[in-house]
Amino acid sequence: SICFDVMFALNMPMLLWWWAGTLTLICIVLSIIETGSAAAGLPPFLTFALCGICASDMTWLGTNAGFEVLGMEIGRWKIAPEPKHPSSARTEFALQQIRAKLKGSWLDMSIFTLVWFAGNLSFSCEVNGVSVVGFLLMITLLDFGLSLWHRILHLPSMYCYHKVHHSVRITKPWTNEVEHPVEALGNAIIKYGNLVLVSTWFQLSPKVAFAYFMFSTWYGVMVHSGYNLPPFGWISQMPALSFIITPQHHQDHHLHGGRNLGAITSIWDTLFQKVVDVGLRQSGNTTTRLTKEPTEPTEPIPPIPTQRMGKPWQVSLRDINDDQLAELVQAVRAHGMIVIPHQSWSLEEQEAFTSRLGEVTATVVGQAPEYFEVHPRIVRLSNFWADGTWKGPKYQGAEVWHQDGDYMKMSQRHILTVLCADQVPKCGGGTGFVDLVAAAAALPASLRAKAEGLSCFSSARKNAKYMKRDFTAEDAERYPDQRVPVLHRHPRDGREVLLMGSELSIFEDLDHQPDPETTQSLFQHVLNPQWMYYHQYKPGDVIIWDNLQTLHKALPFVNDGSDCRLLWRAQARVTAAFQW
Repeated sequence: SICFDVMFALNMPMLLWWWAGTLTLICIVLSIIETGSAAAGLPPFLTFALCGICASDMTWLGTNAGFEVLGMEIGRWKIAPEPKHPSSARTEFALQQIRAKLKGSWLDMSIFTLVWFAGNLSFSCEVNGVSVVGFLLMITLLDFGLSLWHRILHLPSMYCYHKVHHSVRITKPWTNEVEHPVEALGNAIIKYGNLVLVSTWFQLSPKVAFAYFMFSTWYGVMVHSGYNLPPFGWISQMPALSFIITPQHHQDHHLHGGRNLGAITSIWDTLFQKVVDVGLRQSGNTTTRLTKEPTEPTEPIPPIPTQRMGKPWQVSLRDINDDQLAELVQAVRAHGMIVIPHQSWSLEEQEAFTSRLGEVTATVVGQAPEYFEVHPRIVRLSNFWADGTWKGPKYQGAEVWHQDGDYMKMSQRHILTVLCADQVPKCGGGTGFVDLVAAAAALPASLRAKAEGLSCFSSARKNAKYMKRDFTAEDAERYPDQRVPVLHRHPRDGREVLLMGSELSIFEDLDHQPDPETTQSLFQHVLNPQWMYYHQYKPGDVIIWDNLQTLHKALPFVNDGSDCRLLWRAQARVTAAFQW
């Protein structure tokens, strides 16, 4: 692989020529702006602003366009396959990002003007050794600031401002600036504030600032490109450079969220996590499951979907006969989760089908009458009310990995879920799954020995609090706290599964004492791309899954009121009366 990458570099394919041409063109345009501004007698701040926009926006445009134009040539380095979209849709998305960039040009002019007057920059200053030190210092501060800001955005109280960016599950060109205005403001303060700060220590040439703008923009585009091109491919294979964040690392972060939060390197993120761990231990908070990120390079993301889950199944569910139903149920048992596309049925037909699988039920914790505002036994999942009114930006789905009804008695938890997609957003809004059967089968011996003595403690009250719902005394009596062994046998076929509950669960030892270290190790094992499948809905998709074989969670999407996500969920509790 390294030899192939070396040949790649030596042969200078078109992408490298594209980058070289983009850089040359930017330098020429910068020179023209400087010369023309001097001849026209423009004030220095205006020259700086025009050059700053040129350096940043031409780098952004040229790098993204290179991936689009030369995508076929660099397909070998694609990290993860993305959903197939018509070329017209890809073009429209790119044009949408370009139009947004143009609309923000007045804001860019204001920012660069402010930077000029707040900093200590001069066109008469020469580029020298001090300039190199200043450039490296700005990159270091940028890495520190963005890593800290990224970690803050992943706090529960701040994640609402970061969900927009994480609506991009598979990174690709043009997506690095898909973000909430609050997130964008923080990024800008850090990026431009570093220049002001460093230039107050020693005067810098604007050329150093332009180089800083170009590098920071280029790196942001690269880690969101979805391609692990050289030199990043080489970096991934060199342990001494494993602290550098690559597109592979950042794609892993977009899929899993709680790791690889670094911006350019993992150094600051690793230090921040150590501080958090020490603080939690000193405060005695041992029940919190830490989302500790790996400090070594992650393994390549496997093809999506996985071999077991996501099996497509062709049948009309509204007309399914008994023999077809038996085959379908066997497919659910074999694959954990299957997809039946192109369905058209009423809620009554969905309920009737579900009743053939088991006793119709609904795993709803706390008071959530809006779930049943249309049908008394089928849950309506949407960011809009039934009357067409948007629920607002604070609408929250179940965006933590969980098993439905983990707060129920074990005898009540063998549930099949039938979820039908009615309306879907343009981007994001799918459902992710984790294969708990495959994860259990691959459990390392040392971790298995620890897991065998653990039980999973789940609380209905805690789940209701996460979903921001009232929890009554009647609810508490109906759903007392539950403890079940982490390693469990499936009631139908005896296969071993990992009962993980949810990311809100606590794993306890035989003395009912929390074991956060093993909890963290088990979740790191389970939340591995190898066991995952992500389903992006199309209208008419029906997915059916076995709740004991899987974890699942709602995937984020842009919830600004322009798109409706509407799913209908029916559930069947499998009892001895249903011998499938």
